Amino acid sequence: MHLRRGDDGEPVPYLTTDYLDFASVRLEQSYDRNEAQRDDMRDEYARRPLSDLMAEVIVRPDDYVDVVLRSWWSPYIQKITQAETTVRVHDDEIGEAYIGFDLLSTVDEYKRYREKAMAVGKIGGSLRLAKNVTLGADYRRDFAGSKDLEKTVRLTFEGECYDVYLGFSQTPGNNRIEVGFDILKF
Repeated sequence: MHLRRGDDGEPVPYLTTDYLDFASVRLEQSYDRNEAQRDDMRDEYARRPLSDLMAEVIVRPDDYVDVVLRSWWSPYIQKITQAETTVRVHDDEIGEAYIGFDLLSTVDEYKRYREKAMAVGKIGGSLRLAKNVTLGADYRRDFAGSKDLEKTVRLTFEGECYDVYLGFSQTPGNNRIEVGFDILKF
């Protein structure tokens, strides 16, 4: 309940409402026309034009906290092929921090192959150093395979409609230095 000045100058009560976007649900699946018409290796891999069905639930118990749950289910092998769980704490003026856990099952299909199941832990975040400068870091580890998957550090300068970043990323068998330009923040 708030007050505003009426036509005669006297306070008039009025009701205001606010809401919190508490939860959202999204389902996604695609159809690949090329896969539906593929003739290559049909004796080994049947055509599978439908992608995995992705179900996503995002819960926002507060303005600064997101809990994201995503699962991919294969209509062909009748099982969950991937599941992600992430908790993120964020503030536009300070930055963000997240922690998560992903499970990936073995898959052997024409368009994708994963020999071993993976249990991936991830942690990372970013810190706003200045109004338009952010320092971020990400770390991912496969606990099932007992190996680090990614270590990344990135410094980003944010313009009105673009970002410029400098980063260093280390993955098994690859060290990479990046300089990037992201126009229109796509």
